[in-house]
Amino acid sequence: GGGEGGGQARPQGGGDDVEELLRAPGARYRGRVDTTRGGRRCQSWSAQSPHQHTRTPEVYPAGGLGGGHNFCRNPDGDTGPWCYTSDPQVRMEYCDVPEAELGGAPRGELVEGGTAAVAEGGAEGGAAAVA
Repeated sequence: GGGEGGGQARPQGGGDDVEELLRAPGARYRGRVDTTRGGRRCQSWSAQSPHQHTRTPEVYPAGGLGGGHNFCRNPDGDTGPWCYTSDPQVRMEYCDVPEAELGGAPRGELVEGGTAAVAEGGAEGGAAAVA
């Protein structure tokens, strides 16, 4: 299993789907790690070589895949940031991203609608965050 464990990729039409995906670990990660745990360089998300894929900025507009970069991301609700590798023999690998960066914004600084979105306990509660 791995980066494509969701079966068919489906365009993110419904807000519920996007919200669901953004709750996954590292879904909001927007850092610049571009090598995998195995030390392989990431393939650009907009490229279809050496690996063809459907995890494109068009299919996953909320995934932070745009701009032609090759940084590790988690656009599809996987267990953490990953990327397709530039090694033709290895399709995808997970990336080691600093724990503090997984949320995409420093703790306590993610502001939505004028209020800090980080409550006591943060997002680690998992089920507690689901309304």
